[in-house]
Amino acid sequence: MRPERIIIGHLGSNIFEQRVAVLERFPELALAYLDYAKAVLDCGVTGAFDVFGKEYYIDSRGWKLASDHQRIAAILKLVDGGYASQLVLSHDIASKFGLHTYGGWGYDHIHAHVIPRLQDQGVSDYDIREMTLNTPARLLSISD
Repeated sequence: MRPERIIIGHLGSNIFEQRVAVLERFPELALAYLDYAKAVLDCGVTGAFDVFGKEYYIDSRGWKLASDHQRIAAILKLVDGGYASQLVLSHDIASKFGLHTYGGWGYDHIHAHVIPRLQDQGVSDYDIREMTLNTPARLLSISD
């Protein structure tokens, strides 16, 4: 399969230091693995930032998931590096606590909150369309 047809799920979750003990001592490591994301994207694949809205601590593992603020900071760096057409944005609502009714951000979180924050930081409408419309359409198309 051609790399352009491959999407690496949860790429946006795997570029952050998640161990709380490390982050407490070295907060500057929050984006420690951004070079890993660039190396993966340099292979020609698409990377998913697909857990927007999930910001919590996993006590049994001593992990803290990245915040939306950190995810946006990483996306800004990747967009500045020319990777917008290789990124897709989504949430990961797999439980009812992700829905508005149960206190979550809901299915509209990307459009209601994330995209406006990206725009506030200067991400162009073109790059936002790439991440939210054009790239998903390309990945879901049947033509090669």
